[in-house]
Amino acid sequence: INVPRAKGGAQVVGPKIAQQLEAQLGYCPLNALDVVTTTDDAPAVVIAHPLLHRKKKVEPFPTTYWLAHGDIAAAVATVERDGGVSAAGAAVDSDAMARAHAAYAADRWALLDDEERAFVQDRGWDSLR
Repeated sequence: INVPRAKGGAQVVGPKIAQQLEAQLGYCPLNALDVVTTTDDAPAVVIAHPLLHRKKKVEPFPTTYWLAHGDIAAAVATVERDGGVSAAGAAVDSDAMARAHAAYAADRWALLDDEERAFVQDRGWDSLR
């Protein structure tokens, strides 16, 4: 099992969770920080660090809440394919949507330590804010 190592200020998942993720996904995401929720005692959603360290590079990682359970990911993919995300977006008040996006951005920013925030700002990666 390839257990990720901490990069910057991030503490990543331990060996047990890494093993579960590898069994479910075929690999353990390098930036998996913790399990947000489980189903059937298996990780269903993991929180991912906003920066991905690989191949001696650092790049923004676009997904904070990663679906790790195949059945749930397949169900969400069906909703997305069938236009459910667009329909939900149209049904939600624009102010509420703006607040949700701001809260999501604040969650991502909070996952970074001071050094990582400076790194992100120096590169102009405003999408992480």
